[in-house]
Amino acid sequence: LDDKVDVKYSNASSGLNVWALGSVDSTNNTNWNFATYPNFTWTGASDNNWNNTGNWVGGAVPGSTDIATFVGTYNVNCNINANVNVKGINVVDTYTGTITQGAFTIAVGVSNLVFSGGTFVGSASNITTTGSFRQEGGTFTSTSGTLTTAGFTLDGGVYNANGGIFSGTTYKQNGGTYNGSTNTFTLSSTFIQSGGTYTKPTNT
Repeated sequence: LDDKVDVKYSNASSGLNVWALGSVDSTNNTNWNFATYPNFTWTGASDNNWNNTGNWVGGAVPGSTDIATFVGTYNVNCNINANVNVKGINVVDTYTGTITQGAFTIAVGVSNLVFSGGTFVGSASNITTTGSFRQEGGTFTSTSGTLTTAGFTLDGGVYNANGGIFSGTTYKQNGGTYNGSTNTFTLSSTFIQSGGTYTKPTNT
């Protein structure tokens, strides 16, 4: 939760811990954290390199059991300078920086890739999500290699296929723009478009 709220008498014990960043704790709240950003939040405090412990809350680079988070408080560009293998990536809508893939693969696990703000610039290296990939905003220019995902949902923003291969189980578009005129697009299951703009790939 990256919006500022005033919370009182809220019981969130049935789900995940709620990080109410910069918000007000008006007492009697359960399973809320008003104090700090969670570990593995990008700050860019030392430089722009992903693989630098000084750039992450908690002093460690996110690994296979961690969710990497990008928030508007730290609108610092991020250069991926090592292969990435994380449980999830969450880029919130207030983040306005640029994440550049570089010549490295990205593997995202069951906690999904959620891209809601900022800019992503892909390279020629592969991107794989074991879980789903949801884009809610920002501009995501994919790899010119292969992006593989269990399911892709486009709610907003711009997705640029970048001449690569899109390989997914499902595709659902509620809004936003999919620019895929030069890429190869393969699905093993359903395609649903209820909104937004879809430019048909050359090879489908």
